[in-house]
Amino acid sequence: MDTTVKVVCYKHKILSDGTHPLMVQATKDRKVKRISLGLRVRPEHWDFKKECPKKHCPDKELIEVYIAKTEANYRHQLLEFKVMDKDFTLETLFESIENKKKPDTVQTMFENKIALLLGENSLNNADNYKYTMRGLIKFNGHLNIPFSDVTVYFLKRYVSWMKGQGMQSVTIKNHVIRLRTIYNEAIENKCAKRDDYPFNAFKVSKLYKWEGSPQASLSLDEMQKIIDYRDEVAKRPIAKQNNNEKKDWQELALDVFIFSYYSGGMNLTDICRLKYKNIYYDATEAEKIKFEFNLPSYIADNMQDDDINEVPLDVLYDLADGKIESKIRANMISKIRQKTGKVIPLPLMPNARMILERFNTDDYIFDILDSSKHKTEIQIMGRINRVGSKINQALKTVAKETHIDKNITMYYARRSQARILHEQGIAYEIIRQIMGHENIETTKRYILKIQSHQEVRDAMKTLTPKK
Repeated sequence: MDTTVKVVCYKHKILSDGTHPLMVQATKDRKVKRISLGLRVRPEHWDFKKECPKKHCPDKELIEVYIAKTEANYRHQLLEFKVMDKDFTLETLFESIENKKKPDTVQTMFENKIALLLGENSLNNADNYKYTMRGLIKFNGHLNIPFSDVTVYFLKRYVSWMKGQGMQSVTIKNHVIRLRTIYNEAIENKCAKRDDYPFNAFKVSKLYKWEGSPQASLSLDEMQKIIDYRDEVAKRPIAKQNNNEKKDWQELALDVFIFSYYSGGMNLTDICRLKYKNIYYDATEAEKIKFEFNLPSYIADNMQDDDINEVPLDVLYDLADGKIESKIRANMISKIRQKTGKVIPLPLMPNARMILERFNTDDYIFDILDSSKHKTEIQIMGRINRVGSKINQALKTVAKETHIDKNITMYYARRSQARILHEQGIAYEIIRQIMGHENIETTKRYILKIQSHQEVRDAMKTLTPKK
């Protein structure tokens, strides 16, 4: 049975001013559904037999044009369904029309993208799109604009504005790429026309020119100062925080900073998520492990001969009745980068292992996250961001107290590790594997930035006369 659509005056509903609402009425398979057109007329102005306004109806011509346009939209939608051989209900018919009525602005597409990323727990990516959207609003005043307004001239002005804000070329490029992604998705969703697409003429690839922007790091001597200072801090009494949480932030900051330095430059997010299953004992052929306890049958029965060479630390920990000494057995760590999802096995260095011995938890190793409190990805990232802020503040205090004239943050541990490895003559390929970079060129650029910063500092020091 064909679907029919027409605009009717619904006389069974009388509004407060005595008028009747005009409604779109659709019929399919003997089912009827109506939706308001947003117009109303008085009964004496409407011909109920012909379902049209009478000659003396106020704004008769405008109402007729609006009705004709509405019915044409529905006929066009029904034709689309027929051509695509797509089944539909009256509900989906009305939804299709209503979705086409919604203003598809740049802002709504950004908001939809951010909501989608949040739903996928891709919080960092969602934050990046928020950052780009806010910048665009600051640049243009608002984003309630159609995509046809995003022209080549618009993009040139946007890039010029970002340069005026002091942004580096790589940051500018990333913002424009996100805007291009939104535009492409708008075209896919038929919210923008391909003929208006400005990125064929505006080449994003020309935006980025590596500037070798210097990045600060610590020398081996400076790193040793921080390691030595950790022992001094450990002797202090534990401070009570305002939230009744017993935590010495400076001690925790030093622990995670030093652990990062000795563990492939692991970032704070990955450190916070570490569990005992990420730390294990790996025996070599020349050194087979001899356990001081028997493996439980549910493990032993399912193990091959070679499997005994790798036993997760949480198993060792449980078998040793929770004794902290069991952690000393671990000699490997699975570094899992949340950024890429890549798993990088690294040796667990003695100094890093000593830090682990200071913690005695059954949950996350560093006792920053709590599975009973931080269940969703939003809760986890919120906690990590708050702790990260406190840790970076504590590291600035550490820099002052160790007389290191640098604005130390957690990321210094990663940079310093790369710098020191390179200065010790370690090959780029080995450093790449430790850092977890996808290609060696990234590692080279990374180290070059660090070298550039140090060379600039050393050069400027020569301007000061020696006493």
